[in-house]
Amino acid sequence: MFAAADAGVCKSGTTTLEATLADLPMVIAYRVHPVSFAIAIGLLRVPHVGLVNLIAGREVAPEFLQGAATAPALAAAVLPLLDPQSEAARRQRAGLALVRERLGPPGAADRVASIALELLG
Repeated sequence: MFAAADAGVCKSGTTTLEATLADLPMVIAYRVHPVSFAIAIGLLRVPHVGLVNLIAGREVAPEFLQGAATAPALAAAVLPLLDPQSEAARRQRAGLALVRERLGPPGAADRVASIALELLG
């Protein structure tokens, strides 16, 4: 599906990493129950909720949380990404490349499992 898309609207979890691996520009939307959001905001100590942004250490994909995740806002953010030659799409693809570099080559799950086994042994 990612290969057929020009841009995406993704939830903040692993979907952003899957889109990153597919070099798919995106916007991130996330809404939860207001009580859950209030608790999370009180506990979170990170500047972003999207995994792609956390790994990059900066905002690569714009994030729209709770009330900011409206159809008009998401459409306005994703429309420029539909043109691969747009400045927004080029800038985001550079950020996605940085994230892919930080993730390393394929086989991350095996590397993490090896580290876990070393720690247990």
